[in-house]
Amino acid sequence: MTGVILYSAYQATASFYSQPITFWASVIFGGILPVSFLAHTRYTIRPEALVIYCGIFRWKLAFNSNSQLTIEPSKTMLSSPALSLKRIKVQIDNRSIIISPSNTDKFSRALTAAISDLKN
Repeated sequence: MTGVILYSAYQATASFYSQPITFWASVIFGGILPVSFLAHTRYTIRPEALVIYCGIFRWKLAFNSNSQLTIEPSKTMLSSPALSLKRIKVQIDNRSIIISPSNTDKFSRALTAAISDLKN
């Protein structure tokens, strides 16, 4: 991401006077968007859903008392709302997503407990 931001800063500087559209595209897509991913990525466990925020994007994986939960380590480099390479794949029923909570064990226990609470 740092490379994208630096390259965009270079492009924005080079095109400031000659190509204002390129300047603003570089600022938005190369600066603001990546910074928003870094500043606004979080995972929230709600009573009936896992909600993931990453920049301007939001994912919601709903679950119920019959949901099947699978959490496993992942080394994939696929694009995902994960800021670290220490990733986990969370699968709830037939939906899955790759994330990287700061404390994977605590997150896994909390998500498992949220689904278990619905069964009780």
